[in-house]
Amino acid sequence: MNRHSPRYDRRLLRIERLEARLPLSSTVPLGAPFASAEGTVEAETAFYGTPRPTAATETFYVGTYHDANKRGGDDSLLCWAASAANLLAYTNWGFSVGGFASTPESPLFYSALSILDYFAANFANEGGVTRAALSWFITGAYNSSYAQLEGSGGGLYPSLSGFDRSGQTFWPLIDAPAETMISRMADYLGRGYGVSAGIGFYENSIPRSENRFGGHSLTVWGYTYDTALDPADPNYYTALILTDSDDGRTGTTTCPIEWSPTHNLYRLSGYGAGTGWLEYFVCLKPTSPLTGIRIRGYNGKYDGQGHTVTIEGIDRDGPDSYQVFYTCDGLLTDRPIPYKYPGSHVINVVVVRNDYEAVWSAPVQITIKPADPAPLRTPSITDIVSSGRNRQTVSWNEAAGNAGYEIAWSTDGGESWSTRTTPDLSYRAQNLPYGETVLYRVRALGDGLSSSTSPWSDVREVKINPVDIDGDGFVGPGDFALLSALWFKSDGSEDWDPRCDIDGDGFVGPGDFTYISANWFKDSESADISYPV
Repeated sequence: MNRHSPRYDRRLLRIERLEARLPLSSTVPLGAPFASAEGTVEAETAFYGTPRPTAATETFYVGTYHDANKRGGDDSLLCWAASAANLLAYTNWGFSVGGFASTPESPLFYSALSILDYFAANFANEGGVTRAALSWFITGAYNSSYAQLEGSGGGLYPSLSGFDRSGQTFWPLIDAPAETMISRMADYLGRGYGVSAGIGFYENSIPRSENRFGGHSLTVWGYTYDTALDPADPNYYTALILTDSDDGRTGTTTCPIEWSPTHNLYRLSGYGAGTGWLEYFVCLKPTSPLTGIRIRGYNGKYDGQGHTVTIEGIDRDGPDSYQVFYTCDGLLTDRPIPYKYPGSHVINVVVVRNDYEAVWSAPVQITIKPADPAPLRTPSITDIVSSGRNRQTVSWNEAAGNAGYEIAWSTDGGESWSTRTTPDLSYRAQNLPYGETVLYRVRALGDGLSSSTSPWSDVREVKINPVDIDGDGFVGPGDFALLSALWFKSDGSEDWDPRCDIDGDGFVGPGDFTYISANWFKDSESADISYPV
């Protein structure tokens, strides 16, 4: 329970980043059945201005409640999320479409408990503030602290309001004496609002900041009062009718309250084994679905143009007034952001009619795919020469716009291929088998955006025979002439030709001449060709 939590700054709300943020969508009208995890209860019918006392005239109760209880896992500090979930479910703000292709008739959330699970999946289990949680859920925006949330949500959602005894900013600020806090609650309850209350726990039950060791959020569904007193008297209100996410049960609790003139606060004297002091409350206006609105996103290839949402179904010529708000990739804006470059983006769209009389919302996706890349010209192999013992150098012509080349060779007739990539226009294959035929092919690599990889070139095949230096198919004067020109030259010489290093020792000399002599006047395809070993 939060009252046993360590000291914390209740104004800091830590929110984890989301892969996708699901906004509200009012999909179930007021008065329709509401399916909860505990069974089916009737959703409250909208009413404004007229209290609804029960048969006992000293009690006001809205008649319907939601009680999202924590699961008992790693959620000990999520009472504020449970209270926010109750308000969202009760006022019909808490329904979200199930995905980008869904209709408002297919909501994702069916109960306050499912909304609490959504909070628990996306928020850190730390002390938070119900009002910031409501703003985050409604707008689809996220920030790292309560102060940022407060600044982002204040002007856009006047349906969210509250009161804080310390005079901190709310949506909007209701600056009133602490003794009027419950009378303000009563006013909002009478107008059909959902109401959440925040209480604080203090050492020795003395409400001083240095004594505070925890807090808790509750949901208020009614109150009792003393008809013998004047409603302006702080003692007029005698109890609050609550649901509590920590009590492990479904149902309301009537908790006595007392006004303390010493501390200028209301005390919930009957709350649990301790004493909780009423510190703030938040209220959320009920709304009904706005029908007939449709939005379209974009799913296409990059064309150099900006793409955003298209909204249909708003009657600008009629008597109703409309406001449209956007949350683009988590950023609240008053107009949609046009996206131009390849990528995927989520825009949450909220359409409001007549100052939140009715609301419609859904997420829409903008997906811009890279344009089809231009195909590259296929390079062709221009030369294959021996580069010494069991090595060959393969060369090819250039393909403009490439991101490199891929060379492949096979020594088993094309059953399997070895490949390497290189930025150059040649590659030296090594460890080739003497006397075998090697197949070669090459292709230009594309970058995937402006160019695509070319097809493979035609296959060239060459038999590995380092004795045939000039590659004319015959061991004779031509090979001897090349060998003589590099006689006693070594690797690194300015005019070095690796083809003449038949035995692969890095030096052109008697060893290489031995192989020429042993195969003199033989065809390179001859069965009795002898190879260096």
